[in-house]
Parts: sequence; C-alpha cells; structure tokens
Amino acid sequence: MKSRHFAAPLSRHGLTTPSLSGPLARLTLGALCLLLVATGCDDFATPQNIATDTVSEQRDGSDGGDVVNPNDAVVSPRDVGEDTTLEDTAPPDVNATGPSAAGRVYVDEGGFAQSWYLQRPRADSPPVAGLNISLRSVGAPTRTSMTSADGTFSFDGLKTGRYFVSADVRDDIRCNSNNLARRTPAAIEEGALTIMTFGDSLPHYGPQPWFPTVLKTLLDPFATVTNNNIAVPGSESADWLAGGRHYNTLKSHVAAADLVVFSLGGNDLGNFLNDFINVSPEELIANLDVYLAALDAKILEVAGNLETIAKDVHARNPSADIVWVVYVNYAWNDYWRPYLGDYAGIVRDLLGEKLEDIRFLMSRVEDLMLVDLFAAIPGEDVAGLMSDELHFNAAGHARCAEELFMLLGGVTVGATPEFSAGLDRQFGLATAPAN
Repeated sequence: MKSRHFAAPLSRHGLTTPSLSGPLARLTLGALCLLLVATGCDDFATPQNIATDTVSEQRDGSDGGDVVNPNDAVVSPRDVGEDTTLEDTAPPDVNATGPSAAGRVYVDEGGFAQSWYLQRPRADSPPVAGLNISLRSVGAPTRTSMTSADGTFSFDGLKTGRYFVSADVRDDIRCNSNNLARRTPAAIEEGALTIMTFGDSLPHYGPQPWFPTVLKTLLDPFATVTNNNIAVPGSESADWLAGGRHYNTLKSHVAAADLVVFSLGGNDLGNFLNDFINVSPEELIANLDVYLAALDAKILEVAGNLETIAKDVHARNPSADIVWVVYVNYAWNDYWRPYLGDYAGIVRDLLGEKLEDIRFLMSRVEDLMLVDLFAAIPGEDVAGLMSDELHFNAAGHARCAEELFMLLGGVTVGATPEFSAGLDRQFGLATAPAN
C-alpha cells in the first residue's frame, strides 16, 4: 500500500508527545502514530477472495445514486442492566393494537449492504416478492406471511415478549447484509439448537454469565439449547487455523454445531503493536512509513486468517450459521482515559476508521454473518459496558447477547419502545430468488 502523504507531526493537532508508560500506553501511542498515516492510504488491499472494491467508497454505500432507508428505524436496547423484565410470551392477539415485526427484502445490486446496521438500499432496489416469512412465538403456532409486491412483510398486534423471525431463502443465495440466519431457525423448529463459541477472551472473560450463556437463556424458550464455549483468552487467529494449537478443539466441536460464533483479531493486532512498537515516540514519528507498511501487512494477514477460519468451519459444517463479532470502539472506554489524555478524540476517530475497514473486508466473506457491535453501540455507551480496558462487564455481555439474538432473527417487544429490538429488519440479497 502506498501512502498519499506523511501525517503531520502531532504538534499539528495542537498536541505534544505524551509521557506515558505501561504496555497499554505504548500500544495506544504506537497505534496513534501509525493510524495518523494509515488514514492517508490510497487503497486497502483485500485478502484471498474478498472483493477488491475500494473501501472508502464501499463502506459508506456511495454509488452516485439516491439512497433511502439506511436502516435508521432499527431500535436496539441501549440500557441493558436496567429493569427489562418481559412478560411471558403469549400468542399474539391479532385484534389487539400492538407493535409490528415488519421489514423488507430487496436485491442489493451494488453490494452496498454490510451488516444489520449498515444497509443502503437505493430507491430503485428491486423488491423480492412472494418470499415466505415466519414468526415464531412461545406456546403458539408459527405465523406465516409472504412478502408483498414491494418486498415488505408485517406481523401485527404483538404483545410484550420475545419472538423469532425467519425468511425462507435458499442456501445458495447470498445475503449481502450478513443478517440472514438459515440453520438457527430450522434448528429451533426442530426443537434443539447447539451453539459453539470460540476465539479470544471477549466471550470468555469478565463477570459471568458471558454472552454465549446469556444468548442461550434468550433462546431457551424456543428450543433445547446446548452451549459449548471453547474460547481461549489471549488466543490469536493463527491458533485456530489448521495446525494451530487450538485447531483440534475447534475441529472436534464444529460438526455438531448449528450456530458458530467467533471473536478473533484483537489479540493479533494488540500483540503486534505491543511487541513492534517498543521504540521511542521520536523514532516512531521519524519512521512512520516503515511502521505503517508493517501494520498494513499485519491487518491483511489477520483478515486473511479470519476468512480462512470461516471457510474451514463452513467446509466442515456447510449448514451451520457462522457469526463473526465486530468489536466496539474501545477508545471510548473510560479505562483508556488515563493513557490517552488529549489524544482521546484522535484515537477514537482513527480506530473507528480501522474498524470500518475490517468490517468491510469481512462483510465480503461468503457464508459469514456479522454481529456489528461497532455500529450497534454508540461510542459514549461503550464505557458503561466494560469491566476493564478490553472486556465486557455483565451489562456488556448482556448487550452482546441481545445483539446476537436480534441478528439471528430475535424480536424483543418491551414494555416501552426503548426496550424493544428487532421489530424493523431488512434483508439485502445479492440476487433475487427465482419464482
């Protein structure tokens, strides 16, 4: 990757080189120096078979046409940890006035959709009509609907409780918005669901219950759920590749899973920066082009590893739903404040840009869903969900589980709108199913 220009010294931003100590301090300072230049890259190469569209153009969905409905209507719980107790889900009274679970299925011809939160359907995006949609609730028959001529569907009169929406789309049709579960709703219909979670410490650290266990609790009313959490705190992506130290464990659990969730990549880059950036700030600034090239190469290596892992899981279990976790922007975390000082705003912005880049790369991986925590959790909300610099507290694990539940098809109807989620959903298909 070639750099458009060198970043100006930190003094250009009215800042001076900070006097910081400790591993996290060196990591964040190193990241800051590198990211100041990284934002000036001409392009962002892509690993293996990921599409080669320019990230800066694709990640915001711009294509020169009119854009409508950027999924702004999505409501997601923001205050996890408060009293969000729900009544037992009861059969919907269609004669009663209540919220609706509604949405639209369309053809994402430009490939601009990336996640639940990042969809850019155009005004002329072709609708998908005649597609079967199902709504499951506890203790009641499954309700079915069909998308209308404009691709929309709706289930009205919902009472407080939890539901589950699924769309009957053939497995060979890609969902560009990476939010269409296929095996999970089928397993729920069959009455038994097995979840397997692997990766780093995100799903296996902090106050319990961790988010895979909370997800199991959310899904328990719908089916008998088995939860296998084999994540290993501190592990890197290479550890889960063929020949890696955790690969045999992964391989032994994949075949039985209906849903596979993994969180990986953070330790790769964190360890890289902590080991590589063990130099003075002056040297960092003087040799930014060298360090930038090394960071770029590492990012591509990690993205390639993640794609290889996802493809290996799919090859071993073609029917399983596979979900990768997009990290939150940790620079909003209050635990980082003592290290960042006046640099907080710069680091937040630049770390956000890198998360956008990796999200775009991973959104182009076939047969992979994204739980987009980066987009789901606004920066100012991150602090209240963390137990330390990088790990969730109880509220954070609960929030992650809620986002996963929603991604997979879950609908939560709370007593008030702010405690409801998943009521409005869109599926951006790469091609329209043949009638």
